[in-house]
Amino acid sequence: MGVEDMLRVHASSAKGNGPGASERQLRSLHVSDQTDSGGAEAVFRDTVDAAGKLGHVVRTVVSDGNRTALSYLMSARWYSSIRRTLKEFDPDIVHVQNYYRFLSPSILLALALHRRTHPTMRVVFTAHDYHLVCPNSGFQHFPRGVRTTLNIDNPRVPVWASYDQRSRARAFLKSLQHLMAYRILRLDRTFDLIIAPSEFLKNIFEKCGVEAPIALVRNPVEFPAIRNVASSKSGDLVYMGRVAPEKGLREFILALEGEGKRVSIDVYGAGVDWKALDILATGLNHVSLVMRGPVARADVPGVLSKYRALIYPSIWPENAPIVVVEAIVNGLPVVVPTDSGALEMGNLGEFVSSFTIGSRHEISEAVRRALDVSARNHLVNPQDFARDSYVSALRDIYKHLLHGPSKATRRSRKGSPS
Repeated sequence: MGVEDMLRVHASSAKGNGPGASERQLRSLHVSDQTDSGGAEAVFRDTVDAAGKLGHVVRTVVSDGNRTALSYLMSARWYSSIRRTLKEFDPDIVHVQNYYRFLSPSILLALALHRRTHPTMRVVFTAHDYHLVCPNSGFQHFPRGVRTTLNIDNPRVPVWASYDQRSRARAFLKSLQHLMAYRILRLDRTFDLIIAPSEFLKNIFEKCGVEAPIALVRNPVEFPAIRNVASSKSGDLVYMGRVAPEKGLREFILALEGEGKRVSIDVYGAGVDWKALDILATGLNHVSLVMRGPVARADVPGVLSKYRALIYPSIWPENAPIVVVEAIVNGLPVVVPTDSGALEMGNLGEFVSSFTIGSRHEISEAVRRALDVSARNHLVNPQDFARDSYVSALRDIYKHLLHGPSKATRRSRKGSPS
C-alpha cells in the first residue's frame, strides 16, 4: 500500500486503532532532543497536543541537553532510559522527532531491540533536516572551509568529509556517528514511516535511497482569528528565527549594502551570530539593521503585521521553515532563495520573490519586487496547514500502521536483517 492510500480516511472509528485497542486506550510515546529551541520543537509540541486530541495516553521523553563526545555517538544513559520507559509504558506508537544531538541514535537501538519482543509497536519519524542521509544535517560540507551544498539532483553522500567547519574533531564525530548508526547498525530501518513536511526533503530522501515509506504532512500553523493589519508599517523587511551562519543573514545584508539598497531590516531571534550582526549594523551606510530579541509564538502575527515583507535568506537547503508560512498567513510577501524547501513554502502563497544565493543583483531585485507588492499575501490552500488537518493526518497514519505489519516485520519475511 502506498503513502497516498495510508492517508485516506479509514472507515473504522477512532476506538479501533489497532491490536488490543478494545482493551485499552492507544498509548503513544513522543521523543525529542528539546522542547523549546525552534520550529522543529514547535512541531513536537503540536504533535503531542494532537495525540492528546486523538484520545491517546501520552508520554514524552526529552533530553536534558547534556552530552559528551562519547554520548553524542551512542548514549548509554539515554539508551537505558528509553528501554525502561518502553518496558513501563508499553507504547503502541513511538513518534520520534529530532534526537541525534543529545539523545543520540542509541534510542533507535533501544526501539529496535524492544520490538523484538513487542512486534506490534510502530515507530514514526518526523524529519526536520537531512541527518538521516548525511553526517551534516544541513546536507552540506566544507571543502577548504567553503560551505558547499551536496548535489541535490544526484546525491552522493560520502561518510568521510569536512562536515563541520568548526573543527576536524567535530567533523570526525559527525561522520563516525553516521557510519555507526546508519551504515553499520542500519538503525534507519527502525522507522515504519517517515513524515516529511516538504516535497523538497521527501525527494532528497528518496534519491538517497531511504527505505521507509515517506508521507508528506505539512506542519501546522496558527491562523489569527482576525488578520492583523497595522495602520502604518514600522519597517520594510523582517527576519524571524535562529540567528546563525547558515541562515545567510550576513551575506544577504552585505549584498544589499553593496548594491546601495536603502532598506530597513529588523531581525528577531537569538543565536551565535547575533552579536556579530549587531556590530555589523554600526558600519552600514545604506541598510538600516536593527537586532531584536526572540518573539513568543503568540506574538508573531502582531509583529509580522508591522512589516512589508519577510526575508528568509538561508544558505543551506531548508526543509520547510514554518515562519515563511506564518508570514504568508499574515499577509506578507516573502523573499527566499531558490533550490530549497523555503521556496516550496513560498510558492504555496500568492506572492513570493526568489533569488540565487550569492547573486547581489538578484537579491536586490527580489527585495524590490517584494516591496512593490501592494496586495496582501495569502495561502492558496490554507487547509493544508490547519491544525485539524494535521491531527487527521496523524490519526490516519497511526491507524494504518497499527493495522498492518511493521516495516521491520515485512523485511524479515523477505530474509533481510531487521
